[in-house]
Amino acid sequence: MALPKVVTGTIDGIGVVMNLNARNRLSLVLWFVAIHSCLIWLALTLLPPSGLTFFGLRICSERFFPVQAGVFHLVMATMYAWAALGLLRVRELIRMAVVAKCIATVFLVTYYLVIDRIWVVLAAGIVDGLMAALIWHTLAAFERQPRETPPDC
Repeated sequence: MALPKVVTGTIDGIGVVMNLNARNRLSLVLWFVAIHSCLIWLALTLLPPSGLTFFGLRICSERFFPVQAGVFHLVMATMYAWAALGLLRVRELIRMAVVAKCIATVFLVTYYLVIDRIWVVLAAGIVDGLMAALIWHTLAAFERQPRETPPDC
């Protein structure tokens, strides 16, 4: 099923028209992934150790490793945002985002299956795999569309 080319609606009573061409869809997906990584950064950095137990993780009194993992997510969020801002210039960065999500998927699912069956690890692996597929799919649609030619001056 193809996404609509134009979505109309209102936000706080103001009419909104959003052109969902392949370029805008790819940018939107990359921004979604960047925001997701920022939320993970905030959770890992700001949640107290006892807050992580809700997700099935054991309490670790040493804060370095959760904060380090959070900072890694911030670095990745920066990469995703950079890719979203420069779709025409940084296609290899977008492909790197797919690779990063695939590596994360393999690591997280393997960790869940082989080392420790923590539900949030499996969920994160599934979500990362879905994000990799979504980025790849929208990138492929973006690359299939004809290039815009600049107007004659």
